[in-house]
Amino acid sequence: MLACAITPGLRLGGTLETYMQNRRTLSVNVQDDHLQKISGGQTPVASLCELIWNGLDADAQEVEVTFANNLLGGLDSIEVWDNGTGISNRDLAAFENLGGSWKAASVRTRQEKRMLHGKEGKGRFQAHNLGADVVWHTVSRDHVGSSLYAISIESNVSAIKRPIATTNLETNAEETSTTVKISNLTEKARGLRSSESRLQITRRLAPYLRQYPEVSVVYDGLTIDPKEYEIESKDYILSDIELNDGRKIDVKLTITEWGMDLERAVYLCDDAGFTLEEIHPKIPAPNFSYTAYVKSNFVRELYDKSQLFWQNDGLKSPIDPVVERVKTEVRTHFRKRAADKAQTAVQQWKSEDIYPYSGEAKTPAEEVERQVFDVVSMNVKEFLPSFEKSDLKTQAFQLRLIKQSLEKSPAELLKVVQEVLDLPEAKVVELSNLLNKTSLSAIISASRLVADRLDFLHGLEMLLFSKDSKKTLLERRELHKVLAEQTWIFGEEFHLTVNDQSLTEVLRKHIALLKRDNLNDAGDDEGEIYELDEVLRSDGSRGIVDLMLSRSIPRARSQQRHHLIVELKRPKQKIDMEVLSQAVSYGAAIKNDERFKDVNTFWSVWAVSNEMDDVARGACTQIGKPEGVFSDQGNLIIWAKSWGQIIEECRSRLQFYSERLAYVSDDDSAIEYLKAVHGKYLLNSVVVNKPKSDEQALLATRQEESIGNLPKKKDRKRKKPRD
Repeated sequence: MLACAITPGLRLGGTLETYMQNRRTLSVNVQDDHLQKISGGQTPVASLCELIWNGLDADAQEVEVTFANNLLGGLDSIEVWDNGTGISNRDLAAFENLGGSWKAASVRTRQEKRMLHGKEGKGRFQAHNLGADVVWHTVSRDHVGSSLYAISIESNVSAIKRPIATTNLETNAEETSTTVKISNLTEKARGLRSSESRLQITRRLAPYLRQYPEVSVVYDGLTIDPKEYEIESKDYILSDIELNDGRKIDVKLTITEWGMDLERAVYLCDDAGFTLEEIHPKIPAPNFSYTAYVKSNFVRELYDKSQLFWQNDGLKSPIDPVVERVKTEVRTHFRKRAADKAQTAVQQWKSEDIYPYSGEAKTPAEEVERQVFDVVSMNVKEFLPSFEKSDLKTQAFQLRLIKQSLEKSPAELLKVVQEVLDLPEAKVVELSNLLNKTSLSAIISASRLVADRLDFLHGLEMLLFSKDSKKTLLERRELHKVLAEQTWIFGEEFHLTVNDQSLTEVLRKHIALLKRDNLNDAGDDEGEIYELDEVLRSDGSRGIVDLMLSRSIPRARSQQRHHLIVELKRPKQKIDMEVLSQAVSYGAAIKNDERFKDVNTFWSVWAVSNEMDDVARGACTQIGKPEGVFSDQGNLIIWAKSWGQIIEECRSRLQFYSERLAYVSDDDSAIEYLKAVHGKYLLNSVVVNKPKSDEQALLATRQEESIGNLPKKKDRKRKKPRD
């Protein structure tokens, strides 16, 4: 009976009495629920990997996983053998104190100085995720040159806190080693002998085996070699990822493409490449099978705190910012890979003169568009047999059809591909994932939007601060009309409500919005006309508002509205006390008219121009208040804003995107944008109509002279602020 508990190669040291004296019950100092969670919370592949890692952490050069069948041919037991340093008497404390392992204070193995995987000694308990009975047979030596001796440790899942250790067993082994035998297997562990499990083990061990090629892992008789399945592997550094606590970190990302069909996965690893968690964030990459390895000490930090989790359902996790950045990088990587695969076909189309693009892409947005086109066209070429059989004229027509659909409406491209080109349904689904879930069409549109906004800001600066334009820019006929179509510069959350209308019209719009709020947006009454008495300023004048913008701020059980009134001044008119008084008069008209009163409405009045005079600047510099606040009455604030300040705030909002687009607006692109979008308002602008060639110099001189000699309007010298 006793001999059955001792593996071949081990023998009793002395008498049975001596053996029994060396046999004792260990006591694991940890709560039952925590230990049960550790032993049963992983997948079978992850649990088996932990046992492999234990051998590698013990400086093993070889690890072998074997499977034994019972008499009926079913899987009976699993053994994990390694030739590492084994478990010594001093290491038995690891079985009694979770977290007491020597690894907790180390980063490298004792002899080979390889990077360590385990830190808290959790891995050994995960053997019970595979089977009810686990036995460790280990051969070690306490000191270099001392004789070898053996230890046996037996554990049953029903008494997981009380494993039994037998020490000082004699052995005829010549080298140190450890064998973990797992029996009474769980149902889910019986699938570990499959080729799929072997591939999953390969993916998990790939970064480590690439780093330490001298290490050998044999799985069910076959040596694990990641290179056997790898098509390509590429490394990236993802910089300045901002975490939820405000810290910024860099992470290493390795994307490995496999030559077989595998479930796509992202492995969260520590900095040494040890896999600590497997996640599936659904990153489409049609026709590619891949694994992404995220390597960072932040992953280890979360793992050690038991905070390493991620959910597809939106549940917040500390690792979320890292996963989101990884998703973006993986999408970009496979978009480029797909484009690379398409290059052979593209070169052929170019040589046949049927490729619908000419020259090189001029902007990042155009480059992305071409990459999407190449991917879509390659799918059409691959899955539409009639494409290559048709003549060049027909092929050219089909390629141009794809290009025009992508340019005009990326969403319509799927309809064209499915209904006109008859692509198989499965490939249409893949393209749908490519264009919708990966938002490639949105990237093109967003890239153009950001570029347009950067060009507009550059052009606005030229209009406002150019020496000649500053003198001639008209407030109402030019600046006012342009800004009415670009209200995003005052804040992304605002939309235009009224434009160049009286305070009475402002009140009418305000009442309509409040009524709609009270109806919870059940009906649309914005076309309703309200009969109202005039809203007048203190001097009895009507008051014409340049721009009124509004936003709705959701609150529990109510809706708070924020109205912004913008009073624009032409560039050469400084904000002085007279201008501020005009803004105050608008505020007073609002504050004193009981029809405007609403506890859930907040008003801001901005006076905007290029500069402030010294008196106005002093009045807008108040202790304890933001720079530019002239009057703060709770739900009504009067501001003085400079164009330089507003433009700089806009640039700050766009900076992240402009840097990644590598887009820099110049004078020419800014002028072209102003001409195309706002040319109808800027017919007399020196900036917009500035000639580009020396041949037009004479015409430019005459134009500037004519603008400089324009007759002045009578109201240009009004002393009172205009109504």
